[in-house]
Amino acid sequence: MKVGFLMNDVFGRGGVERVTFKLATYFAEILNYDVDIISYFESEDKEIYFKYSSKVNIIYCKNKNEALKSFGKIKRFYELQKNLEEFINDNEYDCIISLYTHFNMKLALARKKIKAKIIGCEHGQYYSTSKKTRILRRIVYKKLDNLVVLTDRDKEIYEKFCKSVITIPNPLVFETDEKSTLMEKRIINVGRLTEEKGVHYLLEAFAKVSNKFPEWTLTFVGNGNYKENLIERAKELEVNGKVEILPFTTEIKDLYLKSSIYAMASETEAFPMTLLEAMELGVPCICFDCRTGPREIVTDGEDGYIIDMYNLEKFSERLENLMENDTIRYEFGINAKKNINRYSKENILEKWKKLLEQG
Repeated sequence: MKVGFLMNDVFGRGGVERVTFKLATYFAEILNYDVDIISYFESEDKEIYFKYSSKVNIIYCKNKNEALKSFGKIKRFYELQKNLEEFINDNEYDCIISLYTHFNMKLALARKKIKAKIIGCEHGQYYSTSKKTRILRRIVYKKLDNLVVLTDRDKEIYEKFCKSVITIPNPLVFETDEKSTLMEKRIINVGRLTEEKGVHYLLEAFAKVSNKFPEWTLTFVGNGNYKENLIERAKELEVNGKVEILPFTTEIKDLYLKSSIYAMASETEAFPMTLLEAMELGVPCICFDCRTGPREIVTDGEDGYIIDMYNLEKFSERLENLMENDTIRYEFGINAKKNINRYSKENILEKWKKLLEQG
């Protein structure tokens, strides 16, 4: 089977790119598919950030990046559309997996002209886009052969106007026998330092219990425009000596292993991979019950805690429970390591194989 992953730019360093290179490698190495990663735009970068199998081919459409700004110009839109249709048909793919909303729409509009099976993917939660985009999805997505979403909550929404919607979560970023001892007095959060990630809520919750647990610290790992606000607020709350902010690192696994609680207070998420990373290393999690993501990963009261949105009192209470109770923390850690296996590459690949090879 010949499969093409259609993405903006193979030199990107985001979550979509990371998952794509991992899936492409699994498809080629384990399922023995003929796999291409198609870079729609031509980039000035020369080095691909993520590792991938030598069996995976990188193919370039050679469109200039400014083409994105030209989508609103009718003539240029149709020119790009025709080029994409011809490219896919000329390469004789059995299946094209589209990784972005704008590609899903373009391929849906060209459905009758493209010979390959078209699978659209949505990596963000449904309401993260504009109302205009949501309306367009409802009009054109029904033309896709399949639509893959990350959560069952999103599946329920898309099923109202798409004919074949399947939930296939992302696989674990890494699989290992290592796990945290849960002895370190550290709470960790990994991600962008922005308001929507709720880092200010997490800081406030930690400050409420910090005096009771003087040995515990809170570590933020990431970059973002809210960093200075966090630093100032930590000073105001008099916990700046217990809070550290580290830049993102590729050695993130080592930091999880030196942590005992993973805490996340995001206002919105799609499918937070940091929860998978922490749980794979046996670290119990606590997070807000935002619209999609956490509730499908964390089992409340078994491997972590799910807190009603913006309930800082309950968040602090549950955080305190994990900090002071070694037995619960160890039990949750064991369960986290066991439960997260449902996102192993074998389990996720089985879902993809079934979808790709069905009649």
